[in-house]
Amino acid sequence: MEKKMKKIGMFIFLIVFISTFGYPEEFKFLNQIGRKYRIKNLIRQDVYLNGVLNRSIEAMNKSLLELVSISNQYGFYNGKYEYFEKNINLNESFKLENTYKSQFYQDDRGRMIIEPDILMPVLRNVPTFPTNDLKPGDSWKAEGEELHEGILERNHITRMRFPVNYVYLGNESINNVLYARFSINYHIIHYPKNDPDILSITGFAHSTYYWDISNRCPAFYDEEYSFLYNLKSGENVLYTGQSEGKCELVSDVTNEQKQQIISEMSNKIKNTQGLSIKDVADGIILNLGNILFDFNKYSLKKEFENKLSSIAEVLRKYPQIDMVVSGHTDNIGNDNYNQVLSENRAKTVADYLIKNGINPTRISYIGYGSKKPIASNETEEGRSQNRRVEIKLITKE
Repeated sequence: MEKKMKKIGMFIFLIVFISTFGYPEEFKFLNQIGRKYRIKNLIRQDVYLNGVLNRSIEAMNKSLLELVSISNQYGFYNGKYEYFEKNINLNESFKLENTYKSQFYQDDRGRMIIEPDILMPVLRNVPTFPTNDLKPGDSWKAEGEELHEGILERNHITRMRFPVNYVYLGNESINNVLYARFSINYHIIHYPKNDPDILSITGFAHSTYYWDISNRCPAFYDEEYSFLYNLKSGENVLYTGQSEGKCELVSDVTNEQKQQIISEMSNKIKNTQGLSIKDVADGIILNLGNILFDFNKYSLKKEFENKLSSIAEVLRKYPQIDMVVSGHTDNIGNDNYNQVLSENRAKTVADYLIKNGINPTRISYIGYGSKKPIASNETEEGRSQNRRVEIKLITKE
């Protein structure tokens, strides 16, 4: 879990400002069973060690949450959070680094109840709306909570509670959708008890937050933050960065739409030996086999670039569908070598699709080495089947 596992997503809007004067409004989350949210957060962060730049990262968090039940005014959400990284400032794919389970209760004002063993989301009770109606210019405070991992002992989690300052700034119409705009700010001064390495944490987060008035849910935000860790060793670590996030209401792809995609994909790969398509419960798996690369290589063969370009042509038609590219090997050779080779091959395919118009926030990659065979590794035929790259289109989040 990276230090600031926050919120993001790039977008351009035509903005029309609405007068900051208006009637008082009530702000509440719409707790509706079956609602599904997909939240993507893009992060650009610098890490300084004792005042010297140590590392810069570009990361993405993606959360998929479904409201599955309601009890005593609290909605119960179930889902997962995924954390990705990539080389900063490069137009390349994100690597899936970690996946976290998430379950929590949230009432219609934003207050959350989360079991101690659940790490995600790390920022909690933000926003929390008051019970009274609000008019532009109104301000209020509510308690927030944030989790930070340890510096030397990564599994040691620090939980911090702090007052959050809110201001209702007014409404804006963006692409004919009306949003409420809020300023959300908090500052932290925290001295962890019994922490093995952290003496103190100080910092701030300032954000502008947009609320979808019609759908009664978060829409998007932008934020800047900075947190300084003073260590018992006398050293200090500073995390500073910017993030942008977007929340979408999503629905599963219908079976009719799914079959249409399969049909279009099948037309693109027909007459190409070694490629196949499989319909699975939560998506579509396009198996590219082992024909894209020479033995032990991860540079794409020139003769198959056109085939991948034609696949990208289909994928561009469905911008609402995310996908993950996975690399696989047989069990011959060193496990570490196979792991790296599988990652590099998956990244090569994902990067090529991005160069052919696929939005980088839609696609990620992961390598499994020899961990997920689809055939026996006891025969050459089976090993050949296991050496493959797959593109999975996620049709059911």
